[in-house]
Amino acid sequence: MEDLTEVITSAEFHPTHCNMLAYSSSKGSIRFIDLRQSALCDSHSKLQVFYRF
Repeated sequence: MEDLTEVITSAEFHPTHCNMLAYSSSKGSIRFIDLRQSALCDSHSKLQVFYRF
């Protein structure tokens, strides 16, 4: 736990598209993920990151 630098502070699925997930972190970033792309675990999920300034 002492190496922990970032934690998820909130997470929520899209209300009608259960494959879409958004979460925010303690560093102020918000990430949107399409879980369909990572369902096979062959590659990383598509990820869009937004940062607060």
